Amino acid sequence: MNKDFLNYDNIAPQYNQRYPDSQNWERGQALLELAKRIQAETILEVGSGTGYWLNLLGQTTDRLFGLDFSMGMIEQAKQQSAPLKLMRGTALDLPLRNATFDLLYCVDAIHHFGNHRAFLREALRLLKPGGVLAVIGHDPHDEGLS
Repeated sequence: MNKDFLNYDNIAPQYNQRYPDSQNWERGQALLELAKRIQAETILEVGSGTGYWLNLLGQTTDRLFGLDFSMGMIEQAKQQSAPLKLMRGTALDLPLRNATFDLLYCVDAIHHFGNHRAFLREALRLLKPGGVLAVIGHDPHDEGLS
């Protein structure tokens, strides 16, 4: 793992403070609208962190799954009001059955996954026929986006 990555276990208790800004509100609304439009019954967030986005999508279904590498983030996610099914793991080897999810997404996390093609293969494996993959974010290492 790159030494430049944040220690998410340490920052997990304060992490949700970043969400009230308008860009994050718009992301949440876009995810919610997408989940409603495709009538997603089973949803997986890879890099689910504190479960903030999954909790929002609890308006559409109660079959919400989150995967994160940080136990600190998972502990925070357990405090969300939506019934989240949380697991620890990596995006390149998702411990789930084929064709399980209607919607699989990640927000501001793909830059942590390393091999993007391997992640995409895993994501496509987990999606039901007609399922949707949504990748939202930017590369924080691209100084032009800072």
